Amino acid sequence: MLREEANVAATLQYIAQKVGVSHMTVSRVLNNSTDCRVSPETRERVLKAAHEAGYRPNVFARHLLGKRNMTLGLILGGTHNPFYMSVAREVEQAAAGAGYRIFTILQPWVSPNLADADMLPVDGLLVWSPVPQNLPSMLRAGKVKTPVVYLGYQVDDGSEYVRFDLAGGLRLAVRHLVARGYKRIAYAIPDSDRVREFPDVRWIAYFDLCREIGMTPEPLDFDGNGNRHTAGFQLGQRLAATDRSSRPDAVIVTGDMAAMGLYHGAIRGGLSVPADLAIAGFDGIEEVQFLDKALTTVLCPVDQFGKAAVEVMVERLSAAENAPPRQVEIATTLVEGDTT
Repeated sequence: MLREEANVAATLQYIAQKVGVSHMTVSRVLNNSTDCRVSPETRERVLKAAHEAGYRPNVFARHLLGKRNMTLGLILGGTHNPFYMSVAREVEQAAAGAGYRIFTILQPWVSPNLADADMLPVDGLLVWSPVPQNLPSMLRAGKVKTPVVYLGYQVDDGSEYVRFDLAGGLRLAVRHLVARGYKRIAYAIPDSDRVREFPDVRWIAYFDLCREIGMTPEPLDFDGNGNRHTAGFQLGQRLAATDRSSRPDAVIVTGDMAAMGLYHGAIRGGLSVPADLAIAGFDGIEEVQFLDKALTTVLCPVDQFGKAAVEVMVERLSAAENAPPRQVEIATTLVEGDTT
């Protein structure tokens, strides 16, 4: 470590001599210090000289010294879905616009090793997990001091979060199908979401709205542990093999990947969409427009989401310790396709 620090000091001194400024000025420019008052031209010369000298900041060392890294951590679970990759891209773009880098950790499920989050070289954590209600207990158990903003879901412990209005989107989809004349509208949800202690908010909204409009709920399960497209395909074939009198007129699926699978399974099973079975999805991923018939879907605008997530985190990093938490809900909209 001492040798590395000596090398860094020598490099900074070399840059200072080349540009004709003080060692302290170079250090402040490269560390993006808030008290650095130099002209844009001088800053550009310092950065160019640093690049030519091969200077790379040691973010781990900065973290251990308690300095700002200008880096945000993004922890994503459920990465089998291209929707999450869109979220990651938009968060990264929004962070870059705010002067931050993104340190991304992708894993199928966010696990208890999150308790070691204070060791990550980041100023704050943006965390999306398929089972978000477990996260606060993980973080509290690990006594994590790094600021955290939860993504995608409401966490009922007063934490900061940014989420989509999924319940509102579900209501939009149901009312759209009712207006189209469909009488039996099912909601398809992964069995893992249905049985867990904290169910999907759309699941609750679906039953509430059915009671409100006098429609009998018809919940459908599909395998939530494997590939969602495959699981949807199997559900579509199962419905195609079901007698018409026992089959719903329309199905709202909890995600676009499963909805596309359902579409392909239903078609392969001999059904006509939407004449025999109408289908609506959730997320608004780009792939849904490339089906033979564009999928009707509830659009979750990831561009707005990414921007809001970074804004909440940046505000938290600069706010007083006792500042009230920000909790943001992003509106969803219905995009009408040809499957309803």
